[in-house]
Amino acid sequence: MKVLKFGGTSVSSVETVKNISEILKESSENQIVVFSALSKVTNMLTEAAELAAKGDNNFKDIPSQIEKRHYDFIDQLLQKQVF
Repeated sequence: MKVLKFGGTSVSSVETVKNISEILKESSENQIVVFSALSKVTNMLTEAAELAAKGDNNFKDIPSQIEKRHYDFIDQLLQKQVF
């Protein structure tokens, strides 16, 4: 069994996810596929933590930005029919 982990720049665009999809389709082995944060999401989480630590309430805006990033990315994947 193979464990494949993708994150960061490897999940930064529809094209890179399409490449991952092709890699997964080509393998005949059983696979476990793990996706970590989309590109830039870890930075956004770090920014939220830093703002919160400073007492800056702007950290409250970041979760909705992360959510929007994910929904926009999903919309792009569906439009390009990646999977």
